[in-house]
Amino acid sequence: MKDLITLITALCFAEFVHNVVEIWGMRQKVQWLKLSMSGRPHGHWPINIDSKTKTILLHFLILFVIGGSAFVILKLMHLQETTLLITGISVFLINYIYVTWRVDCFHAEIGELIKKGE
Repeated sequence: MKDLITLITALCFAEFVHNVVEIWGMRQKVQWLKLSMSGRPHGHWPINIDSKTKTILLHFLILFVIGGSAFVILKLMHLQETTLLITGISVFLINYIYVTWRVDCFHAEIGELIKKGE
């Protein structure tokens, strides 16, 4: 049972990292959209993710590398099941709050851009 709890906690960490990367990407796109709408040049992605296959592979890489690393680290820490559960739930809640807050900011920014474009 402890390995299952460790795995779930590691997946919470992996999902948090995944969401931070996704939000970074959305932040870049909103900024570049603002620049594009004002006629100014914008940046380019440092890596070329231009297909669904590459997107899926990148996300599986994040899942397995970050999740796997978190699993190994958590196993090496020899934490009690209760500590693992509290950690996993805490990371999940922090992730949820952070994503909700940042996505709401993007909705507001995109709404402003839509008004400017009308």
